[in-house]
Amino acid sequence: MEKAYITQLAHSALKAQKRTLVTDVFVRQGFTIQNTDFDDVTFASQGVSATVAFDRHSNATQISVLDSHADSVAAKPLTFY
Repeated sequence: MEKAYITQLAHSALKAQKRTLVTDVFVRQGFTIQNTDFDDVTFASQGVSATVAFDRHSNATQISVLDSHADSVAAKPLTFY
């Protein structure tokens, strides 16, 4: 996936803020829930995983995105606040 697409998706999810709305943003773009717990949800699609951190009020506070297709040496997660 292109970096610009991921950036736009992450910003849209952070703008949505609430856990249910953030999930909707990712699911509408073809992501599935890979893992979930009280503070984080990890979404995955086509080798890209996005982990969203939530505060105690269920507001998204941070998103880290990792593309498994990127060169493993250069692959660093993109983090959005």
